Amino acid sequence: MNRDELRAAAAPSPPAELRAVRWAATTAAILLPLLLLLAQLDRFPERMYAVGGHPTPRRIWLRVAGPPIAVTAVAALALAVGLARGRRWARHCTPVLFASVAVLSAAAWRAGRIPSDVVVKAFIECGVLGLASAWYFYRKKSVAEYFRALQSEENAAPPAR
Repeated sequence: MNRDELRAAAAPSPPAELRAVRWAATTAAILLPLLLLLAQLDRFPERMYAVGGHPTPRRIWLRVAGPPIAVTAVAALALAVGLARGRRWARHCTPVLFASVAVLSAAAWRAGRIPSDVVVKAFIECGVLGLASAWYFYRKKSVAEYFRALQSEENAAPPAR
């Protein structure tokens, strides 16, 4: 047995809702890049492009919404992989994701790409979702216990050669 197989055999079982989070993250990691690709190929009707509820031409939408969607896809992929492999760092992905989207929104506003009401909405959404995800991954009893068990397992494991 290699190190990953030993780790999987001894790893604590994740709570059911954490498996649902992993499924959702995997789905997002697959579909979000597909969304960007289809938008780049102009496969959506023009009325589908909007930023903060404001109708937007496709090329502007790609410039404004593309970076946050790409960051979200990468964070979703990292979360899915981390949860699938039972890694403690996976819990940090969602709070970092929402902070990154807030920073990207502020940068787009500063560059004049989005109006101030959109950036305010983005800050509120990122704040609420970031706090909710932080509560879920760090304070919810079953999830926090799961990640603590992963930490004690790592501390108890013999050092890798």
